[in-house]
Amino acid sequence: MPPLDPEEIDFSTNAPRILAIVGALTGISGLMVLLRCYVRIFVLRRFYTEDAIMVVCLACAATVLGFFVRETKHGLGQYSAAISYNNDNGELARWFWWHAIVIVAGISLVKISIGFFLLRFTAQKKWLKIFIIGSIVFLVLFTLASLGTLIFQCLPVQAAWDFSLQGKEGTKCYGTGTYLKIGRFNSAINIITDFLYATLPVFMFYNIQVNRRTKASLMCILSLGYFACAAAIVKAVYQGQVFKQPEVNRNADYHIWNDVELNVGIIAACFPTIKPLVKSVIGSTRALTGYGSRSRKRTGDAYYGPSSHVLNTIHRSRQDPEDQKYHVQIHANHPSLSGSDGGSEENLAAHRRASPINARIVQTTEVIVHSEESSEMGPSGIGPRRMVEDRI
Repeated sequence: MPPLDPEEIDFSTNAPRILAIVGALTGISGLMVLLRCYVRIFVLRRFYTEDAIMVVCLACAATVLGFFVRETKHGLGQYSAAISYNNDNGELARWFWWHAIVIVAGISLVKISIGFFLLRFTAQKKWLKIFIIGSIVFLVLFTLASLGTLIFQCLPVQAAWDFSLQGKEGTKCYGTGTYLKIGRFNSAINIITDFLYATLPVFMFYNIQVNRRTKASLMCILSLGYFACAAAIVKAVYQGQVFKQPEVNRNADYHIWNDVELNVGIIAACFPTIKPLVKSVIGSTRALTGYGSRSRKRTGDAYYGPSSHVLNTIHRSRQDPEDQKYHVQIHANHPSLSGSDGGSEENLAAHRRASPINARIVQTTEVIVHSEESSEMGPSGIGPRRMVEDRI
């Protein structure tokens, strides 16, 4: 190639835009994983296998963000002429090599984490349990195969970024067509598995016996995986254009959407696990806005745990006998689906195992009214009193 004239090269960069998008997504996914760990450790006091895997996924997302930072320093976001003038093609290719390995591992680990999460709700459906276990095993093997094709795309491995080795005898690398076919196959598997794990929760919990608003919110939360599936489809479209666009590093569309798939998958997988914390925040907000105080005036000021409430009349004065004639107690026994019972997702599985398939959530309320009435001895109230107890 003829020598490049620096006066004719556009050295502008889209690096701030690229880092802003990737940084924002990584920050949101990091916050969701931290909230998930807080709920699991401090609220539910249970830390499962899928939670540990999700922490590893966050580590992968943070590492990819670090790769983006290094790549922008070596030309990502610039035009090809500027990258070549600065002799950054080799360094940029080396960081891309590491980038691809970590992000492929992260995307697969997100789905493996979701698989372990869904596995705990298959106690009464053995075929579904076998299916999910099989999908997890397939994902593990598929991930290992994908990592193998990325790591050994060239022999020796250094030839993947050291272009001076590619022309030497004994060096073997995938051709452009082979590389694209492998990439499209991997993208197709990712899209299918994303769709599968986004659909399974809806199929598993569509007939749960709760009110419509709760069911709608639960279905929406569990269906957030479709956004990761959509990101995988967009990424596959840009993947086919990698070797066709002369300025593929200028906007870095493929790399950005690849990162979107990873971070959106993390966010969607963490949303169902932080429901106990969200319910607690909503309850505190209602109390601060006065809703809780109005409820306490109607239901009394004594609480004895999540499944028992006592309603007492407010005594205005000790000298007023009318205020002491009635004593009302309300006992409500019902199964709790609150975060204190282990969160909605854990409690759903527990109740499915403990009750018949067609069982419904039942609340039994007992109202006892105690009244003291004097005998017919006159208005003075002198004489024996009798206790009247009415149960409703």
